[in-house]
Amino acid sequence: MFFAKKCGSQYFGKDGNPISLEGLLGELNNIGKVVFKVTVGSSSGMGVRICNIQNGIDVNSNETIKKIVSDYTVDFNIQEYIEQSDALNKIYPNCVNTFRVITYIANDKINCANIGMRFGTNGGLVDNIHAGGMQIGVNKDGTLNKYAFLEFGERFTEHPDTHLVFEGYVIPSIDKIIEVAKKMHTKVPQLGMISWDFTLGKDDEPILVEVNLRGQSVCFPQEVHGKGLFEENTEYMIEMLKNKKR
Repeated sequence: MFFAKKCGSQYFGKDGNPISLEGLLGELNNIGKVVFKVTVGSSSGMGVRICNIQNGIDVNSNETIKKIVSDYTVDFNIQEYIEQSDALNKIYPNCVNTFRVITYIANDKINCANIGMRFGTNGGLVDNIHAGGMQIGVNKDGTLNKYAFLEFGERFTEHPDTHLVFEGYVIPSIDKIIEVAKKMHTKVPQLGMISWDFTLGKDDEPILVEVNLRGQSVCFPQEVHGKGLFEENTEYMIEMLKNKKR
């Protein structure tokens, strides 16, 4: 759920209409637990902040909502705090753990590449690899691969914090995530390739967290699965790119 945002110098309220700073602060005064996220030029979890706003104060930091908003000099969104699936909490409960799902158009259909999952470590509030998170391959039947990896290749057979053993652990609703990603891709067919970040809610239903159209980090699924991204469609994609350059 979207609560508010800043675009350029203009604020927008929960109904999506322009609003003054004073009006925005009024809407946020008792908004509760929310996530602030930079929307332009961010990566690796930079600019993500979890707040719990009560009577105009973030109870986590004791800062006013006015100061928090003013600290963001770039565009940002204020979004609903996601309560994730118990299956994901068992792996790591301190952040929203996400799936990188890459869909691409080849051979007259929308395909889904091998899926990578990311989760936080060591009390971190984001799952991004460059921020200390880990990544692992997820098979189409929802089972995890044997090894998860840190940024520079150190590998683990169990989570260092929760000690959950990865190999064979089943993630629910992977088929639903794939189905939703492919369906959404049909809405923007002018884009040949899209990287979606999903998580699962408390009801194990897919939740879209973010869409990546540039810098899609295709190395992640290749690293965790040990396979090329496009697999049987590799030759098609190479020829397509060659033709585009001519």
